Amino acid sequence: MEKEKRKSAKRPCRSLCWLLLCLVLSFGVAEASELALVSPCAALLSQEGGVLRVQQEAQVSERNGQSSIALLLPAQAENIRIEVEGASIVQEESFPYPLQPTSGRAKRARELAEHLEAANVRLTLLKERLEIWNTVPKDLKPADIEAWDSKKIHVLETLLPEKNALEREIRELKEELKNLPGEERFGKLVRLTLREKVKTAHLPVTYSYFLKKCGWRAHYAFAIAPEKAKKSVFVRLMAQVWQESGMDWTGTEITLVTGSKGKLMPPALANWILEAHEERPKGGNRALVYEDAVPMEVESARAARRAESHTAATQDTSGIYASWLLPARNLEQGKSSMLICQKEWETPLLWLARPSINQGQVFLMARHEIAQGEVWPDGDAVFSVSGQETGRGRFTVRGPELTLYFGCDPRVSLEVVQDKQKRGESGFLGRDKTWTWEWTYIVHNNHSEPVHLRLERPEPQVVQEKITVSFEDSPKPVVDAKKHVRVWELDLAAGASQSIRHALTIKAPENMAFYPKVP
Repeated sequence: MEKEKRKSAKRPCRSLCWLLLCLVLSFGVAEASELALVSPCAALLSQEGGVLRVQQEAQVSERNGQSSIALLLPAQAENIRIEVEGASIVQEESFPYPLQPTSGRAKRARELAEHLEAANVRLTLLKERLEIWNTVPKDLKPADIEAWDSKKIHVLETLLPEKNALEREIRELKEELKNLPGEERFGKLVRLTLREKVKTAHLPVTYSYFLKKCGWRAHYAFAIAPEKAKKSVFVRLMAQVWQESGMDWTGTEITLVTGSKGKLMPPALANWILEAHEERPKGGNRALVYEDAVPMEVESARAARRAESHTAATQDTSGIYASWLLPARNLEQGKSSMLICQKEWETPLLWLARPSINQGQVFLMARHEIAQGEVWPDGDAVFSVSGQETGRGRFTVRGPELTLYFGCDPRVSLEVVQDKQKRGESGFLGRDKTWTWEWTYIVHNNHSEPVHLRLERPEPQVVQEKITVSFEDSPKPVVDAKKHVRVWELDLAAGASQSIRHALTIKAPENMAFYPKVP
C-alpha cells in the first residue's frame, strides 16, 4: 500500500517533466536553458497594479531560417510592449512555459509544500497502523489476550507521541505557508521573429508590461499626546507594497503613484423635463425632521507652524498624479512595508460634544490645514492617544482642511438633562399645535489643564411655510445657516464645569399632518 501511494505521488511530477521536455524540444535546448524571469529595472505601482519595465540582453537563435528571440514573463503579464534595438519584429507569439522558483520566498514555499506532502503521507500510514490495534483479532485465544494487550500498550505508547508530533508539524507548516506567496508553476514565453537576420549572439531588448499582482496601499498612523505642552499631531505614512511576479526584484527603481479612481468618461447629461403633476393628497405633506449634524468648517484659515519632516521617499506633485520614488531598490516577492514620510503638525486640540437623548460622550479631535502641493492618498489609518490605540478607520482628504478624530475622552464628561417635553395648543381663531423641548447640558473638565470644548446641535430645517421654530438658548450659540448647526464654544478650566441651556418650540397648524421627532 505504501509503495502504491508513493507511485501515485510521483505521477504528477512525471507528467510535469514530460511537459517540460516537450516544451524544451519545441523551443530548442539552448533557448530554453537561457529562459528566466528578469527583474525589472523600473516599476510604477498603483493600487490597481504595476507597469514593469525590463532591459536585458536577449539571446538570438535561428528558427526556420529566421532570427528569433525568446523572453519569459509572468503568466499574468498584460499590455506587453517590446522594442529590439537594431531590429524590427514581424511576428510575436506567446506560450505557457514552466517556471522554476527563483525568489527566496517561492523556494521556501516549495520546500514547505514538499515537507507538508511527505508529513501527510507519514501521518496517513501512521493512522493506518494505529487502526489495526483498534480491532481485536478474531482468532485470538483467551490465553493470549493479556500478551496482546501488553503489546498494544507498548505500540500505542510509541505511535501516539509520533502521531501528535506529526500533527503539530503539519499545523506549523500550514501556518508558515499562509504567510508565503503562492508559487507560479507557469510563465508566459514570448517568442519574437525578427525581420532581419542577425549575426550577433545577443541583442538589447527593452520591454514593459502591466501586472495586476503587484501594487501598494497607503497606511497611516496618527498620534497625539494631550498631556504635553506642545499640541501636535504626529503622522506617519507607510506604503504597504506587494508583488507576486514570481521573482525577487533587485536594482529596481520603485515609484508609487496615486493613480485614477474615476471612470474613463464623464456620464451623459440628464434630460431636465418640467411637466405638471396631480396635486398630492393632504396626508402627503412633508414632515419636519432633524438632519444629521455636520461639523462646521473653520471660517478663517489657520497658519500653523510645521516641524521639520523626515522624508523617506521623494515626492513629485508636478503631474496629474502624485508619485513617490522609494529609496529601496530591492523588493522580495510577497508583502513589505515602506516608510513614505513622517511629519509633526502643530495644531490645537479640540473636544467635540454632540449631545442627544441617549448619549453624552465627548470626542477628542484635531484640525489641520493642508499646505499647497501636499498630497495625502486615501488609506487605512490607526489613531492613538498617549501611546494607546483608540481606533481604526479610513482616512480620506476632501478639501484643504482635514479633521481627525481620536475617540472619546473619559476625562471630559457631558451630562444631558431633559428639563421639559410637552405638546399643547395656542391661538384663538386658528389653533396651532405646539411642541416644546428644553435641555441642560453640563460639561466637566477633569484634566489638570484647560480644554477648548465645542458643542453642536442640529437646527430644524423648515420646509413648510406654516411651520415656525423659536429658540431660547443660554448662552447664545453661533449658527451656521448653511449647515443648519447651532454651536457653543467653551474654554473649560482644569476641574471646571459649565452648563448650557438649549430650548426650542415648534408650531404648526392644527390640520397639518405633522409629527416632529427629536434626534
